[in-house]
Amino acid sequence: MDNVADEQKLKGIPASPGIAIGQIFVLVEAPEREQQEPIAENAVAAELQRFEKARQQCAAEIEQFMQKARSLLPSAVPILEAQLLILNDPLLLEEITSAIYQRHSAASAVLMVFNKHEKQLLRLRDPLFRDRALDLEDVKDRILSILRNEQISFSLPEKSIIIAHSLTPSEVLLIKEKDVRGIILESSSLTSHPVMLARSLQIPAVIGVRDALRLAQHAQTVIVDGYSGSVIFNPSEATIATYKQRRRLRRRAEQRIRKLKSLPSITTDGCQLHLYANADSFEDLDAAVTAGAEGIGLLRTELFLFNPDSNNGLFDEDALTQQYGEIAARVYPLPVTFRLFDLTADKLPNKVFFLREPNPSLGLRGVRLLLKHRSILGAQLRAILRASQHRNVRLLIPMVTSVAEVLKVMKLLRRFAETFRKQEIPFDPNLPIGIMIETPAATLLAHKLAPMVQFMSIGSNDLTQYTMAADRDNAAVDFYYDPFHPAVLQLIARTIEAVQPYGLEVTICGEFASHPLAIDTLIGLGISGFSVAPSLLLSTKKRIREANAEDARHLARHVLELSSPEEVRAAITEFRRQRKQKQTSRYSSGKSRTA
Repeated sequence: MDNVADEQKLKGIPASPGIAIGQIFVLVEAPEREQQEPIAENAVAAELQRFEKARQQCAAEIEQFMQKARSLLPSAVPILEAQLLILNDPLLLEEITSAIYQRHSAASAVLMVFNKHEKQLLRLRDPLFRDRALDLEDVKDRILSILRNEQISFSLPEKSIIIAHSLTPSEVLLIKEKDVRGIILESSSLTSHPVMLARSLQIPAVIGVRDALRLAQHAQTVIVDGYSGSVIFNPSEATIATYKQRRRLRRRAEQRIRKLKSLPSITTDGCQLHLYANADSFEDLDAAVTAGAEGIGLLRTELFLFNPDSNNGLFDEDALTQQYGEIAARVYPLPVTFRLFDLTADKLPNKVFFLREPNPSLGLRGVRLLLKHRSILGAQLRAILRASQHRNVRLLIPMVTSVAEVLKVMKLLRRFAETFRKQEIPFDPNLPIGIMIETPAATLLAHKLAPMVQFMSIGSNDLTQYTMAADRDNAAVDFYYDPFHPAVLQLIARTIEAVQPYGLEVTICGEFASHPLAIDTLIGLGISGFSVAPSLLLSTKKRIREANAEDARHLARHVLELSSPEEVRAAITEFRRQRKQKQTSRYSSGKSRTA
């Protein structure tokens, strides 16, 4: 047996900020124990009735939970609505009913059908759809608990920290009623519903922690650092004291940073920058406005696809128009940038089409897929046009690699606009159009693309992935995926330089946009603005207001001459050290003169 009585530190992915110290509670997944023996033929009708009764009871429980969530935890409502959709999915119901007719018990049929669809989702490369497997599992567990006359609950000791391989949304919602201090998961997905709920509940969480369950068997106390992603088992008294102090300092810093909300995003030498928010949900829209964002710089429309209010299909124009109109009205008068669906063929459900590609990221993705499936593109363009009557809508084209792609989208848009004029349908005739710079091809063509559009957005995640030929979701090549690589920085610099004669706004989004070490360099390269997660708006603004644009330009020129990401990081770290030293020196001399 491993001896882990001494302090041991593991590293994971920071998923929800905060520091927690508490007793360990291991949540073990219950074994799937349905018997596979066939039921008697004369029992089929009774099993069908049992299943339908369980399904209706499950729906009633979810709706009851949803009523509570509207006031206590609004971010949980869309998740619960999605679970209701699963419960009423015709395909699932047909398959379960068919399995029962084939003499499977109701519980066995539910287990078999849900497990099959979970496995299909888990095989997909896209994290968004892999995450939805957890929602299926949650609904499955709810139905099975009713069929087994069991209750989904667990007894937690006070001030505990949960360690599990993964959590379902229901389990996280149960945690809200307990005094849970933190969450550690071995699974790793920042976009899963349980992780999003943990952030909403402000529970510190770290995910992707390998060996957490093994070490938890031999420890009692653990520290969760949701800022750095560190997890410390059996911490010493000295370590606990250190982290308590860090927690106090963090809380003070967060109180101070809230004062920045109404202040401009301006450098110490007067360079004004835009600070927008990314949005994946309606909750993000509200959080962005609350935190003082200048608008929504990137609305990932594909994450709004599964709208519970849409009964006419995922790509129904009227449903999209209603949704986009609500979004525009919700943010008004701030601008909102609708990025066209950035989908790969393997993300789309069977009822649209299902095309397996050996490497979807290098296949039909973004604007390529939309141009191949014009009905989807047309429905979305018309919906965005109709929503643009609010006059605060912008349109963004993803995954551009050629001038021809932009021309084709704009030709369609002009045709729809002309039809709307004739039909007297209101829309914004001056709808701003932008493109995503996510590929080396787009950066090299920036000077040709600039005259065609009103703004550009550099997608740092994909630009890094395609420049370095390293899949950002592949742990085997994560060493190569590095936005601080000089090649990535040079492509960003080249893009900004190419569009300067046209006076375009060039913002940057992706994880690099809010990285503490990146802000000065990006300002120095000439970025017009940043689009970051709502939770990172104020910390990003703080770093902008600490920066000096002239000094940042010197730094940018220097790092562009370097040869490796390590050299770039070292240069930025030294730059920040010298700046802090100067600030300390000025403070000390000022204090001395006052004395």
